[in-house]
Amino acid sequence: MNNRYCRQIELVDQDKLNGSSVICIGAGGVGVPFLMYIVSSGVGQVFVFDDDEICLHNLQRQFIYTEDEIGSNKAETISRKLLNRNSKVKVKAFNERVTAKRLDDIVQSVNDKSKVLIVDCSDNYETMLFSHDYALHNHLKFLYGSAEVLQGLVSFYDYEDDDYLERYGCLRCLGFKTNVEKTSNQILGPVAGVIGAFMAEQTLQILSGNIKNNYLYGKIMFYQMGKIKYLVLDSDNECKHKANW
Repeated sequence: MNNRYCRQIELVDQDKLNGSSVICIGAGGVGVPFLMYIVSSGVGQVFVFDDDEICLHNLQRQFIYTEDEIGSNKAETISRKLLNRNSKVKVKAFNERVTAKRLDDIVQSVNDKSKVLIVDCSDNYETMLFSHDYALHNHLKFLYGSAEVLQGLVSFYDYEDDDYLERYGCLRCLGFKTNVEKTSNQILGPVAGVIGAFMAEQTLQILSGNIKNNYLYGKIMFYQMGKIKYLVLDSDNECKHKANW
């Protein structure tokens, strides 16, 4: 079979991938490998948000960028390169911080919001909670991942399913707050790559329709130097964010 996707055609629903849209918030250490994999795999539309400029220390792990691109915007730079990798995918860059208005415009432009997945790769608690809350209150699927030092985590929230929050918690239930600061600015480059790859694999499974049987459904995955453990997302019945869902 002379086909770009012939090596994955028995593992995913390629037609569903081609008809899906991913909103990726963040094109840094986790976002770069994530975006490379999902565009290479044929997700139909990809929207990339990042208002940061490429700087020298990014090159240690954000391997798509080069020295001559230092000072350029990340979203615009990676979008051009993603289109060169797969011209069949529609990629749109936003050199700005994500806003509810912009997300509204994107979601409304998609014919079926069940084909939309919001993915937060921002590695910033304030941005992550904003994108999470938007997905929660608009009944959209949400995937989150982050990495620091030698560890990372990935979690998936099926807010499209009315029964999901009856059984499982949201990020707010886990105690995430906007005023939490990261404990270190250190990161081993391959750790960010591992988390980005896990998120890409999850995205392909989710958009192919493998949701409730997914190993991350209702769980959060913790990764630390090759060791993986899972925590069930217990529901907090007192969570005011879920109450307003």
